[in-house]
Amino acid sequence: MFASLSHRALHALKLALAVSLTTLLFRAGLEAIVEARSHFVPAVIFALLATWPLLEILRRSSPTSSWWDGVRHVTDPWLGHLAGASIGREGVGLKIGEWLAQRFSLPSSTSPNSSQADDVLRMDLHALCWAAGFTAIFHTPWAAIVWVISELRPKSQSMRQLIRHTLWAMFGSLTAWLLAEAFGFHLHVWGLGSPHTWQIRGVAQLLWHLSWLVPILVLTSLAYHLAKNFFARRVQSKFLIRSTWGMVAIIVAVWLNQGGSPGVMSLGLELFPTFSSDSNAWSVVALKLLLTAMFVGGGLRGGEVTPLLMCGAALGGAVAGPTGASLGFASLWGTVSQRGWAAMILAWEILGLGAWSMLTVLAGVFLSATILEALLAPSLAERANPL
Repeated sequence: MFASLSHRALHALKLALAVSLTTLLFRAGLEAIVEARSHFVPAVIFALLATWPLLEILRRSSPTSSWWDGVRHVTDPWLGHLAGASIGREGVGLKIGEWLAQRFSLPSSTSPNSSQADDVLRMDLHALCWAAGFTAIFHTPWAAIVWVISELRPKSQSMRQLIRHTLWAMFGSLTAWLLAEAFGFHLHVWGLGSPHTWQIRGVAQLLWHLSWLVPILVLTSLAYHLAKNFFARRVQSKFLIRSTWGMVAIIVAVWLNQGGSPGVMSLGLELFPTFSSDSNAWSVVALKLLLTAMFVGGGLRGGEVTPLLMCGAALGGAVAGPTGASLGFASLWGTVSQRGWAAMILAWEILGLGAWSMLTVLAGVFLSATILEALLAPSLAERANPL
């Protein structure tokens, strides 16, 4: 028994290291590509447009468990970000972890309850790899753990299983965090000036901020849901349509990039300090949300967390200045994903929100997600529980 546990622990450590190192490599490459995007030449644009159909052909000709499929989890977003596509990065970390968890899962057991035991072990490995990938991208270990718990709680058959998954997630998150620290990938904390000027204190401020936060979250999330599903229904994994969407997305992104539209392309980090109520800020956010829905729904591999973080911060800042930016920062993503606890912890780790501000984020996401669940058709609702 001790030998079996040692073998599983060693396997888990290898897997956590593999996910962390691969995701950190992707993160380093992405940061370099974002910097290089300003040096566009026609040859680079032609290479992007010519490479996309080729990648789709290779994707269809290779099994999902092949090494090529794993490589595409990294190369696809690089091409998208080089073109300026409005896609995030956390989806890549999660997909890398999921792919490695499936490829390097432990052999099936031979016990009478082997099927049930294998399912639990598979969820353990997914918890470990998801947490490692999320942490390597954002450098927020606690938010990664809470997000994994939120994802696996409906699938856990008992509290004992949930605790077990949590421990595996903590192991993967800690491994990724230590490696990121060792290689110099630190948490990027965005400043909003003096912290005491945008922290909420008291029930009165909480209720006032909820009065504008909830309507914005509901309307923005609803628009994003509908737009993403509109584009997603038109891919259906068909090669011609999917390839066409990929090329159209790249052409649109390159066109916007050449025009120099601030905050629209790629991660959109320029949107974070946007606190002005100027109408241009609202149009930029609207365009970025539409492009993110188009690119993510249209099949570009990446994520939606970072674009939604930036759009939420910009919308909140346009309404209520730095305080609104700090509240909207994680609230929009939390509402879209229906993961209020993870959004609250993410905002705390990145911005250092106080207790009242964290409670406002949690309440805003909970109320908004509940309203959205009532408005959206069951086929559009991605999860059953907002928290």
